Amino acid sequence: MATFKHHTFSWFAEHEFAHGDAGKRANHNMLLYHLVKSFSQPTVLECGTALGQSTCLLLTAVEEQQGRLCSLDIQDCAHVAQSDRWQFIQTDDRDAAYVLGLAPYLSEGIDVLFLDSVHSRAHVWAQLQAWYPLIKQGGYIAFDDIDPTTYRQGGRTPNQQRCAEFGDMSEMIREFFYANLDDLFLAYHFGISGRGIMKKLAPMGTQPKPPMVTAEWPNPPGITESARNLAAAIARYVRVNLLP
Repeated sequence: MATFKHHTFSWFAEHEFAHGDAGKRANHNMLLYHLVKSFSQPTVLECGTALGQSTCLLLTAVEEQQGRLCSLDIQDCAHVAQSDRWQFIQTDDRDAAYVLGLAPYLSEGIDVLFLDSVHSRAHVWAQLQAWYPLIKQGGYIAFDDIDPTTYRQGGRTPNQQRCAEFGDMSEMIREFFYANLDDLFLAYHFGISGRGIMKKLAPMGTQPKPPMVTAEWPNPPGITESARNLAAAIARYVRVNLLP
């Protein structure tokens, strides 16, 4: 049975639909548990371990389903959990060749990939290039930190850096989704830092297409940006205060 240094599965299970931020945090983490539980003998890869919060959910489900979890982090996080079904590798999570040399079972196919390490376009795209081909048809990719709303000015916990990083993550994931539109489903779960869940429809070995960057249409003639912002503000006020 798995043991964890910093987290307990029971806390997340008890707070899965609780009120407030605690409920959102527990709910988003329990999504990982339920994804893994949907497979028999799943193979799971976690990129980004830290104190083992997501490790706790992933590994609990892996043990119940008699699967395997491989966790990667640039820091030494080997102490955060103990289990015969868990392998920790201290490495750059983009280095697939090195990881596969130590965890060859990953080359047989990954059921769930969780990305939560460096929050930059270049890094996430490199992760997807490395691991997307090994995800089985019907497998999942889960992303953390995809909702910047809480961290905007006027949000619950304003933080300019997180707002920029998480907003960039959200855009990049959408752009990747639309570049590979026929091969993916995508769902967002909002609140706190958010969570994105992709289901892969393409078979193993499919190479991902790079994110598709699009541009907004220019303003119609005679419509200024300030006018657009004013119209949006009025629409929000009507929705919140006047509509039943």
